[in-house]
Amino acid sequence: MGPGIYHVKVQHLFFKNGERSPQIVNALGLAGEAAEVLEVFDSGFADFADGVHTDESIAEYIDKMQLEMGDVLWYVAALADSLGFTLKDIDNYIGDNAEESLVLFNQLNAMDPLRLIGFLNMHAGKVADIIKKNYWHGKPLDADGIMGALTNIICVLVTASSRQGFDIGVVAQRNIEKLAKRYPGGFVEGGGIQ
Repeated sequence: MGPGIYHVKVQHLFFKNGERSPQIVNALGLAGEAAEVLEVFDSGFADFADGVHTDESIAEYIDKMQLEMGDVLWYVAALADSLGFTLKDIDNYIGDNAEESLVLFNQLNAMDPLRLIGFLNMHAGKVADIIKKNYWHGKPLDADGIMGALTNIICVLVTASSRQGFDIGVVAQRNIEKLAKRYPGGFVEGGGIQ
C-alpha cells in the first residue's frame, strides 16, 4: 500500500466533532507511540537475550511491533495533514532528495536496533519540542523542522520494517484494519483507550 492511499484511508480520523485534532495532541501521541515501539523492542530483546524465544513469541513480537509502528505512522500522517501535506509528499521528498536519502538509509541500516529505535524517539521528541515552542512560547511554527523530523521517522519505520522481514505497507494495512474495527463510524471519544 502506498503512502498516499494510507493517508486517504485514515484522514477522516484526524477530526473530532468536525474539528481537526490539535497539533499538540498529535505530537504527544507521536511521542507516546514511539515510546511504545521502544517498549515492545525492549521486552522482545529481553526474551531473545534470555534465550526464551519460540516461534510463537517471535510471531507475537512481530505482531506487537507492527501494531505500534502503525500507530506511529498514523500520528505522522495526522501531523503532516495538519501542516497541509501528506505522507505522499514525504515519500516524494525522499525520492526528490535521493542522494541525501540514500546516505540516511545507509546510516540507519548500519545502526544497531536499539540505536535505530532511539533515533525514532529522538525525532518524535523533536516534533513535540517544535510544537511546544509554538504552542506555549508563541514562536513561529517551524514546519520545515517538523517535515524533516517526520521524514526521518518514516525512514526509520521503513528501515525497521525491512530489517524485521516485513514491508511498511503491511504496517499501514494492519493499522487501517485496527482503526476500522475501533472506529467504524469515525472517531469517538474514548474509542482508542484500552
